[in-house]
Amino acid sequence: MNKVQQHIINNELFNRNKIIVENFRETKPEKQQVILPTIGGFEVVKMEEIVRLRGNGNFTDIYLSNGTKKMVCRFLKHFSELLPFPFMRVHKSHIVNLNFVKSYNKGGFVTLHDAAEIEVSPTYKEDFLQKFK
Repeated sequence: MNKVQQHIINNELFNRNKIIVENFRETKPEKQQVILPTIGGFEVVKMEEIVRLRGNGNFTDIYLSNGTKKMVCRFLKHFSELLPFPFMRVHKSHIVNLNFVKSYNKGGFVTLHDAAEIEVSPTYKEDFLQKFK
């Protein structure tokens, strides 16, 4: 039993390390992959497929371009430190992929390609608008 458990752990570590190496080889950040921890192990998602992230207490909801949602046991802060441009924090509870921005209204809301309306808080508004000038 211990040998099987150790084999599973070693295999997961190998797969994670392989993804990290592939990310270093990839020159375009949006083509890189991110590892999402799950109850049974982890899932690998390409960064370019992530539309937005929403903080949900101790969890983060990750919305993908194919319409699915993943919930991971990580704080939103973990992802704000991990994800490069074109990901931008626009609110204490939201990070958006700027490649999926459809419109912005002066009321302080950004609309994404998945029809989600996300509030842009005053704290992040100036930086957000600067990216589109």
